[in-house]
Amino acid sequence: LLAQFSSRFGLSENAQLTRKVHPSQIGNPIPVASNNTDRGHTPIWHYVNAGQDSFHANVPCMEDVIGALLRAPFACVEHYAAIHLQHGANA
Repeated sequence: LLAQFSSRFGLSENAQLTRKVHPSQIGNPIPVASNNTDRGHTPIWHYVNAGQDSFHANVPCMEDVIGALLRAPFACVEHYAAIHLQHGANA
């Protein structure tokens, strides 16, 4: 399934590794996540928490992409201001 996804979207091997969708990154057994800090680090994971028992894959949806693009300008301004506050006007 991951190989078909990668070929359909023309992902290079390096892009697959960066996006954590390379088939070699799947552990055996499939890694189990139990909170929001340990999920999404592997291409596929098993999520068990508060009555939820499901399998997930790292495939971004359009809401993720749009949200990241909408937040990007504000994040740049925030980091720029933080650097200038921390290092003064000479930064």
